[in-house]
Amino acid sequence: MFIVNYLKSIWSPSKIYYRRYQFNYFHILIIGTVLSLWLVWPFYACFQSDQDTMVSQDFATVHQQFPSQMAEEINQIEIVRGKITTDRELVYKGKQALAVINPQADKLESYLDQPGPSLLIFADNFVLEIGDRQYAAGLPDYWIIPNNQVNNENLFSQLNNSFQTELNNQARLIYTLSRHLVFTVGLAIAIFGYALVINHWRNQSRHNNRIYNFKECVAISLLAIGAPCMLTGLLAWLLLDNRILLLLILFAPAIMIYLSYRTTKFN
Repeated sequence: MFIVNYLKSIWSPSKIYYRRYQFNYFHILIIGTVLSLWLVWPFYACFQSDQDTMVSQDFATVHQQFPSQMAEEINQIEIVRGKITTDRELVYKGKQALAVINPQADKLESYLDQPGPSLLIFADNFVLEIGDRQYAAGLPDYWIIPNNQVNNENLFSQLNNSFQTELNNQARLIYTLSRHLVFTVGLAIAIFGYALVINHWRNQSRHNNRIYNFKECVAISLLAIGAPCMLTGLLAWLLLDNRILLLLILFAPAIMIYLSYRTTKFN
């Protein structure tokens, strides 16, 4: 009944801190778990990367501005293990866009300064510039489009996949290390917090297991830090912005410290 009464009393702040609602060991476990899930779940369910969507949209729409025969001619050039075999400079001009294979070094600036989109394909990488946005990545290892699917849409789809793969490879290591670090630190903090709570609980009688001193309030705060960190570490493959971790780590202990103070007055 504690959960029901506690939730009902939320709408009446003056009644939240009745003595019968003071925290004991089991209440701490319930509130800490619910608070952690409440903080992490919105990001787990709703957070998405805008950058990936914008990149895919750019690659999906810009192909219409390039000459239609460009894909057929590029598909005839052999590209093996990310290396292009031709030494010729090939230029394809559309109404607004420009594509160049093996561009000459002294012409790079003029190619990139032209008003429309620019696609420069070098010996082992490519650069696509659309307005103030620029995408660069290595070429696909084996860049061969089936004859019945040779068109600019599939051509730029392969370039998009190559860019996304390289981008993900660079970010994956950072995300993996961050996830492991956050989970490990969160686990250590949570274990320490639980140890303080359990130690205090065991040293009191079952009928007098209230938390009244600062050490136990610190323990609650450690739980509030550790549990969100653990959950965030487990769900970090969906959380693409590390600034979310800062909100979790700051917001959770602030709430728990406030509730602890209002309940115990740190006596």
